[in-house]
Amino acid sequence: MALPPPEFERKARRTAAWTVVAALLFYAVALRMAVFAYGPVLGFVVCTPVLAGYASWLLLNNGGAGLSVMKWLALRRINGRRHFFDEHAIDVRTVDGRCRVAARDVLAALGEQSGPRMLHRLRVQCGAEGFFEDEDGQWWFDEAAILRWLDASGRTRAHRTQRLRLWLEREVFPVLHRREERGGTP
Repeated sequence: MALPPPEFERKARRTAAWTVVAALLFYAVALRMAVFAYGPVLGFVVCTPVLAGYASWLLLNNGGAGLSVMKWLALRRINGRRHFFDEHAIDVRTVDGRCRVAARDVLAALGEQSGPRMLHRLRVQCGAEGFFEDEDGQWWFDEAAILRWLDASGRTRAHRTQRLRLWLEREVFPVLHRREERGGTP
C-alpha cells in the first residue's frame, strides 16, 4: 500500500481541481451570456477570443500541474509493480530493499518456454538465493541473479537479451531503489 501524499501535494491537487471547475464554470457562463446577448453565431464569434485567452492563461499557469496530474492518473493503478519491455508486462517488486523479477514474465519477454526443465536449469545457474519460489508458487529472480544470468546468456543469444539486461539495470532497478529510499512502496 502506498504512503499518502504529503500535505503540499494534496493542496496542489485540490487547487488544480478547483481551477478546472472554475474554468468550466466560467466557460459555461461566458458562452451562455454571449449567446443570450448576441445570438448563437455572433455570440460564439464574440466569445471565442475571450475563452481562448482564458484557456491559454490556464495552460501557461497550470500546464505543468495538469501534466503531472494526468501522469498520476494514468499510472496510479500500476504503483511501480508492472513495467513494460517491448510490450511485455514484467512484474518487478521490492522486498527488504532488494528487487525481484517474475521469472514467467522475463521468459515470456525473451520468448522462452517456462517448463520444469527450464526452471530447474535456472535454479542451478542462479542458485537458491538468486532464483526462488515464493509462497504462492511463483518463481522469482533476485536482481543480481537476473543481471548475471542475462549477461551470461546474452553472449550466446540475441541482442534482445542484452537490451533487457540494460533496461532492468539502468531504468527499472534504480527507480525502485530511489522510491524505496524515499519510503514509498513500489
